[in-house]
Amino acid sequence: MKINLISLVPETFGNRKFFVKEISGKLEIASKRLTPYGKNPKPIILPRQIELSEEVAEAIGIYAGDGKLTPNDIMHVDLVSMDTDIVNSFLRLLKILNVKTDNLYLEIIYRNGKPKDLAKKWSEATGISSKQFRLKKSLRHRHDVFHIQLGSVIFRIIFEKMIFHSLPIIKADENLRRAFLRGYFAADGTIAFNGKENYINYVGFSYDAGNESWLRNFCMECLELEGVPSKFNEKEREGEITITGWDSYCKLWRIDFFNCCERKQRRFSKILESRRIYCKLNDDFRKEFFSSIRMKQKEIAKSISSWQGNVSRTMKGKHLLTIKQLKILQPYSRFDISKIIENVEHIRFGPLSKGIINSKTEISSMFEV
Repeated sequence: MKINLISLVPETFGNRKFFVKEISGKLEIASKRLTPYGKNPKPIILPRQIELSEEVAEAIGIYAGDGKLTPNDIMHVDLVSMDTDIVNSFLRLLKILNVKTDNLYLEIIYRNGKPKDLAKKWSEATGISSKQFRLKKSLRHRHDVFHIQLGSVIFRIIFEKMIFHSLPIIKADENLRRAFLRGYFAADGTIAFNGKENYINYVGFSYDAGNESWLRNFCMECLELEGVPSKFNEKEREGEITITGWDSYCKLWRIDFFNCCERKQRRFSKILESRRIYCKLNDDFRKEFFSSIRMKQKEIAKSISSWQGNVSRTMKGKHLLTIKQLKILQPYSRFDISKIIENVEHIRFGPLSKGIINSKTEISSMFEV
């Protein structure tokens, strides 16, 4: 799906009149004030059109979460992030929109660390010369963050129009919708995990309850289309969309929801690794599997850190084995892992939950966790 940027250029905006000229297949966009006061901004050059790809939808989600869209500042496009993958995703979007790195204000804000080392880190991560970076010490952020700012009222106005023009298209297209959710979660998402009890309280998105009800509604509508129920809570200006339950977490996992931010992806993978993930074997194979193991029930119980009574119930199909236990027993059977996976009917998170993964591809990937 292509977006014609020329269609997003307003005739007038506030006290400004806009002018468009085509130069070598690109658009030169200028603006003049309708009042005699103040300077006219520098013209910008944009592509005539851009492809609304998953990469672009993801970056729009990132900017919706971490960027500035407040109506009281139409002079700047502004994004701050501690994650190099998020920063690079937004930089790629700016490149698609013909923004040169030289025109950006780039700043590293830090509390701890040596400025030279931080400049080197971000230079290697972004491929931008460290000579372009400004460094500012601040107690506001626990970790060093990268600040990208483009000062252009013309670009800011058209960029915002491009975002809101894209949203209905994104929502209607499955791949774009999922890409947007990945980007928004990467920027402003959280996994509320109770490490003491090994329990996910919720997966959520933050938003400004005073100015971003549109973002809350759009996100929840996208989640609903993915079959993921959500709720929201607001306290003064702080808003949060929350998602609960392993059924929903698995739906999110299936659409690569956590994959836009490596830090958050690692966190969710670590939580997955800590879970007891149970397998429901089909009845015929379960009998064959245990018949092929030349061990007594006591020996099986010892090898999988269980009890003989549990093993007896498992052999009768009244109790389930975890993936870890199946991996331990597999070498003592006459079946390889692929045969076991083939005969897993579904996977459960916890012994009493319903089966929520039954795709062979997804079951196979769970054995690799």
